[in-house]
Amino acid sequence: MEKRKGCLVGVVVFLFVILIIIIAIISCSDDKKEPVPQADPAGDEIAEPPVDDAAALAAAALSLLEANFEGTARVEYDAEESSFRITPTDPDFVAAAMVVMEGGDQALKDWAFLVESMKGLSESIADLIPGQYLQVVNPANEDLSLLILLDGYVYYNFADE
Repeated sequence: MEKRKGCLVGVVVFLFVILIIIIAIISCSDDKKEPVPQADPAGDEIAEPPVDDAAALAAAALSLLEANFEGTARVEYDAEESSFRITPTDPDFVAAAMVVMEGGDQALKDWAFLVESMKGLSESIADLIPGQYLQVVNPANEDLSLLILLDGYVYYNFADE
């Protein structure tokens, strides 16, 4: 049980690191240079190059999440659903998630702490690219989520049921 608790705490520490990195990205994104205008092929107008900032920011956020959850969870981005999906893969993390699903008192307290951390992470992502879901997927059934957040708000938390 202590090892499972330690794993859950480790995941929370990873989330705080991600949160700090995303905040750094936010502060640096304000310093972005404007794209240099390019001449229109017709030669008489100036055209702005097409920039898909949301896709680039989502890719950057995905890369950071993948790096921070490496060895602990698989992170995927579903562009159609605008959703970052975090699926626990580390055996200790999976075991800790299973204990939470069984409803142990201490495990639920640890889960509540994880939920608060994920809310902060979701808020940081929303500052960059609003409208993105952040999900912690059930490792026993990847069609189900244990936690779903949107722009810093808990949309679904299995522990509330």
